Amino acid sequence: MKSFKEFRKNKIEEKVDGYRSSYKSVSKYNGKEFNRKLEFKTLDKIQKALEVADKHHQNLQYPYVVDTVTRLWDHLAKASVGIIEYKRNIEAGKYDGVIDKDD
Repeated sequence: MKSFKEFRKNKIEEKVDGYRSSYKSVSKYNGKEFNRKLEFKTLDKIQKALEVADKHHQNLQYPYVVDTVTRLWDHLAKASVGIIEYKRNIEAGKYDGVIDKDD
């Protein structure tokens, strides 16, 4: 029988592996024309999900005290900045053309 610590570690590893499997190096859009509208729409959905996560974070009893929870907010902030930068690059035309993962 596994100890609680081993059980928890296995559950965490399973969850992290699940996140890794959703990240693919090859896009399902590989070889197709980049669609700015579709990308902005998807980024807006992700941004809204980050805002919802931030609201849940604010409802914690010690939202900015516990190390793990504080790191969560740091990652939410970095993800939001990353989306803003990605949108700027899209607007600048950096991704226009045919999608090629080797570029």
